[in-house]
Amino acid sequence: MKLPNVSISFVWVVLTCGLITLLIIVGNLTILGLNRPTIPTPTEVNWTEFQKGRLLLDQYGCGGCHIVPGLSKARGRVGPSLKNIHEQMFIAGVVANNSSNLAQWIQNPQSLAPGTAMPNLEVTEEHSRLMANYLMTPPREGVADWLRALGSEREEKVTDPLRH
Repeated sequence: MKLPNVSISFVWVVLTCGLITLLIIVGNLTILGLNRPTIPTPTEVNWTEFQKGRLLLDQYGCGGCHIVPGLSKARGRVGPSLKNIHEQMFIAGVVANNSSNLAQWIQNPQSLAPGTAMPNLEVTEEHSRLMANYLMTPPREGVADWLRALGSEREEKVTDPLRH
């Protein structure tokens, strides 16, 4: 079988296109990485809102599908673990991971990834913001002890944690 006669210039065009594509992909990933939100320090964390976000994750039943940090009963395996979600580059593989996008995902996942298995739980904008901020706050020294000190009586469901 005789191979087609391919000119050297055609090979260079193909290689150049491949290199440009690779540079675009690497550039986009780099930009996404550089635009990651800054990790809050313990003094920047509003601990009242942090606790409200934690209670809301329990109230909406997120632990039925996910492992949720800070909720001992949240051991679901249907969806991905939410432990260290602040370290992920993307949410559901479709949007850059930041508090704003995570809040939008929690509020209406179908708007970002139609057909996703994650249901729309009718989470309000304020609740989704609190939940996203809780999940995007990385574990800090003393936070685990603080959560344990709250005890199981703090894990009860509340009608509206925003009123506390």
